[in-house]
Amino acid sequence: MNYRSGVKQMYSGGYQHINEPFLKFSLNEHTSRLFRPVSDEILEVCDTLGLTALKINPFILKEIKACYEANESVGKVTYSDDEPLPPFLPDNIWDKMKRENDKAGIQKVKREREVIHSRNAKRKGQRWSLIRKIRLSDELGDKTFYLPHCIDFRGRVYPLPQDINFVNDDVSRALLRFAEGKPYTKSGFKWLCIKLANDFGMDKLTFEERLEWVQKNYDLILDSADNPRDGERFWTQADEAWQFLAGCEEFKRVDEEGIGVALNYIPVNVDATASGIQHLSAWIKCPTSAQVVNMTGNQDRFDIYGVQAESLARVVAKDIDNVEEAKNWHGHIDRKTVKRAIMTIPYSVTPQGIRDQFIADGHVEHLEGNPISNANYLRDALLSKESLGNTIDKPREVMAYFKEVAQAFAEFDIPVTFKTPMGMTVHQAYWRENRKNVNTCFGKATLVEEYEELGLKKHKQAQSIAPNIIHAFDAAHLQAVVYFGSRLKENPITQWACIHDSIGTYANDIDNLNEVIRETFVEIYSKDVLGDFHQQMIDNIPHDLSIELPEPPTQGTFDIREVLSAPYFFS
Repeated sequence: MNYRSGVKQMYSGGYQHINEPFLKFSLNEHTSRLFRPVSDEILEVCDTLGLTALKINPFILKEIKACYEANESVGKVTYSDDEPLPPFLPDNIWDKMKRENDKAGIQKVKREREVIHSRNAKRKGQRWSLIRKIRLSDELGDKTFYLPHCIDFRGRVYPLPQDINFVNDDVSRALLRFAEGKPYTKSGFKWLCIKLANDFGMDKLTFEERLEWVQKNYDLILDSADNPRDGERFWTQADEAWQFLAGCEEFKRVDEEGIGVALNYIPVNVDATASGIQHLSAWIKCPTSAQVVNMTGNQDRFDIYGVQAESLARVVAKDIDNVEEAKNWHGHIDRKTVKRAIMTIPYSVTPQGIRDQFIADGHVEHLEGNPISNANYLRDALLSKESLGNTIDKPREVMAYFKEVAQAFAEFDIPVTFKTPMGMTVHQAYWRENRKNVNTCFGKATLVEEYEELGLKKHKQAQSIAPNIIHAFDAAHLQAVVYFGSRLKENPITQWACIHDSIGTYANDIDNLNEVIRETFVEIYSKDVLGDFHQQMIDNIPHDLSIELPEPPTQGTFDIREVLSAPYFFS
């Protein structure tokens, strides 16, 4: 198949280098307004990430092409053709429905076509994204390439190239491999097996159970690598199907060539457990929330999403006799239902946002009754004290404190400015915009620029401060891991695959990486981070103003050093 067919040739003629700002911003400039807000250490981190030598994985590229050419949808590879629309009703039937004012029937017919139109529109976007990845992979071939990195106003690290990078989707990550291979060690092979279990969706199990799972599915894993299209197709059931398939192919080579000979090319990542709650738990030193996000030395693997799903299901069960929506939801709640909502609570998701998540993620599609009513009910049940309990009460106290601080400053149109543990000055300033409509020969255009004289968006300042602080400290932790991990005296980590709170490298280096991840986190939070932040806020008050700040919440008794022995803190 010609992947260039139907794609407009945008790249022709001479080229001009495009200057890209290192500190990314959109309408609101935030930190980019400051003079040298980024520390030398962070610049070095971005250079280190940009020195990771990469190549396209030819095995995965071949299978993606085969899947697309066969008009199959696997994981993030969508169908190459549109879904056919249902046939039009005969004129006599349609006219009869109109004469009899059959509104329900007419609406059903229209709705069926509308749903397919929407699916096809979504497919079109996914198809163009996939074609760009395939074209770029073909052009890169066997060349070694690198991904330069930049940061946003909170310090979060992003690769500049858009289509193929580690922050992109499953297909993009599976297409990437390290340019140079390293012979597998016994420890490295263990982590390859854990990666396989993780990519399949078994990351809630203990390490021993994950290894047992791989052994149990040994033949199916080899079959996936040998016959990805004509075999049992076990790999297509994985949560991250294409990364799992890449792991199967590498597993097969180790099986054939042996440890010490077979080379490791694909990255192995270890992921945080609900990183937002981990950071908030560290700010407030809360033992309850720390335990459910695997920050303790407990050898059991806690699953906060599973715990909250069970709690929510109990609340729904109590309402069955009295609430119609509870009947609709009964038996349809699992960890996937609540995961996104619980994950985004630390990032100040609104009640309406949670309702919209339930709808957008398809959780209400197959339920009886009105989708919006069902989503509203489950939202309210989830946020109830009976459902959430006291699991994340203390983290939410920290969020409330951040919000009150931002509100206090916003009353005087003063942005919130603070330093991260890696020396970056973060500046949150959502100024109101000045808008001007302009008529052009192509239609109306609106010019928008932030305008300090109009003051700050007070609500936006308050709503955004908690997620922005969490993102900033999560970014600082990643930066610390890369900075110190690449400077280890013995076996420094030189090749990286980073996705915010998912950090990867060669399989052989994961044991070293795990130590660095825990040591840097403990180093950050061994200090009184909450007290230091509060003092920064006091220091930011202009001398000619009297701004009353809230007192920081009382900290708990959690010993942050427990993270050093927490097996599932990142796993």
